[in-house]
Amino acid sequence: MINELDIVQGIYSILEEIGDSLPSENVIDTKELLEHNEWGEALDLLCTQLYELEKQ
Repeated sequence: MINELDIVQGIYSILEEIGDSLPSENVIDTKELLEHNEWGEALDLLCTQLYELEKQ
């Protein structure tokens, strides 16, 4: 079974490691989504931004 708390903590850990390379508004948006228990949307946003950074 998937533990949502583990997922949320994992996303926060990723943000700590790569947050400086993302636009600040994306970090803020991701944290807000996590605070509202929208971890799927937060993960999608994070993955999309990483993909976009890789293309540059």
